[in-house]
Amino acid sequence: MTMNWNLWNGTDSLLQRLIDGGSARLEGTGALEIEGGHCATEASKVSRGPGRVQFTLLCDFEAYRTTEEEAIQVRLQSCDAAAFEIIRGQATQPLEPLPQYQLHGSVSTELGTVPIQMRSIILDSRTIAPIGITEGEKTICRLAPVYNVTVGLLTPESNLSTCKVLVPNFVDDATVESDGIRIRLREISPEATQQLAAPESHGKILPSSYLEVQRLQEDADKNIRTAVDDCGWLLSFYAGRRIQPIAWEGRTEHGTVWRIYDKQMVTPVNGDHTTSCISDTVSLEHFLQYAWEAWVSHGAPQRLRLRGAINSYVDVLSATFSTQKLALTTMYLERFRDLVFGSSTILEEVNRNNSIKIDKIAKAVRKTLRDSIDQQEALTNDEKDQLVEAVKLVRSGHIKGLFRKPFKQALLELYEKVDLEVDPVALGKFISERDKVVHGSWDSGNEGAFQTYRLAEYGLHLLEMLLLRLLGHHGEYINRATASKEYFPFGEID
Repeated sequence: MTMNWNLWNGTDSLLQRLIDGGSARLEGTGALEIEGGHCATEASKVSRGPGRVQFTLLCDFEAYRTTEEEAIQVRLQSCDAAAFEIIRGQATQPLEPLPQYQLHGSVSTELGTVPIQMRSIILDSRTIAPIGITEGEKTICRLAPVYNVTVGLLTPESNLSTCKVLVPNFVDDATVESDGIRIRLREISPEATQQLAAPESHGKILPSSYLEVQRLQEDADKNIRTAVDDCGWLLSFYAGRRIQPIAWEGRTEHGTVWRIYDKQMVTPVNGDHTTSCISDTVSLEHFLQYAWEAWVSHGAPQRLRLRGAINSYVDVLSATFSTQKLALTTMYLERFRDLVFGSSTILEEVNRNNSIKIDKIAKAVRKTLRDSIDQQEALTNDEKDQLVEAVKLVRSGHIKGLFRKPFKQALLELYEKVDLEVDPVALGKFISERDKVVHGSWDSGNEGAFQTYRLAEYGLHLLEMLLLRLLGHHGEYINRATASKEYFPFGEID
């Protein structure tokens, strides 16, 4: 990392420093404690805090240009016994999840004291390469990576009026006004755009566009936050690769706020990647106009599931071989209805009021199986005992599986639910090829390889149709099953 750290005194923009590829050093004090949601066993000795620390936050914005280095790190020094135990990070359970900590503190600047928050700080002795631990008799100092940093006062009640989001590795121009906000994407500068196409930029993560979000109505603060958090997923779908913000600068009633992320969920610059089914058929502005309206119409749980769907879609597009693409597509299609619309098992459909206790059904199934095993005269006592031991493992999850609908039936019902038509014959051929690939019996000859490729493209087409419907798209798209440009109409979701 950069050695000549430039102390931030509060008078310039951290966002601009990132664009310029400089560095920033922020020094202060704060409280370090376990993040909410950490799952620890009863036997765990994970230190939860809070503990008082002195910190030096080091942001090496040049490191954003590569994918190998940590861009954000914090040097922590303990100020009390609780902080000493946290920073030492002595694990007591080998399989315990790595604990993640958050820090709430402040830094002194020329403009006064500025609040600061850091999230997902990992302090644990099991990390592959423990970084810079200096331990004394009563104090301990350690350098650790940080996932994101918020500089300035930002609470759940804060009202964001404007926000400028830094988008890497993607340039386009689009403006959308909807639900009380304006969203505009524009290039940072012609020079930044040209740099993306330079051969030396291959494999890097480069600031390239601003996504500017402005509140047009007083009650639209919630939609501003949704746009800042989620527009990266819409851009990722449109481009067919991962495009997530690396930083943003916003205005609240308390002043300016900056948030900086480590480089997560960003596909490095690479001129050779598969585009989405709409990248070359409709403008980004056309897509965003309808996708944003559809996105905010979904509830928070469904938006979370859609994030996972888009993430899996990008994985499918980046698959090298047809067998990989077909396997990944079918894996996700099998779970798509559960993930996006809820369970697809018959048992859970008829048990909407929880009148059936599945644990009791599992207990009855275990008893029936044990009785059946006892009646098998052809089995020895040892063989019966082995089978009974296996029966003891039957739980409610196995019972749900017994009532899971066949793959073909579940898909046909799913597409009917989203107002899409699917040819049952073509779907049957796709499922048959999926079975061959999963069980290792596909034809790897020239003719068989072409068949796998064709059906993998058909499966990708099935996934894309679902995503287009959920994202409210209507307009042209590429039908991968026919390799032709077609019109995707409006449809209703049941």
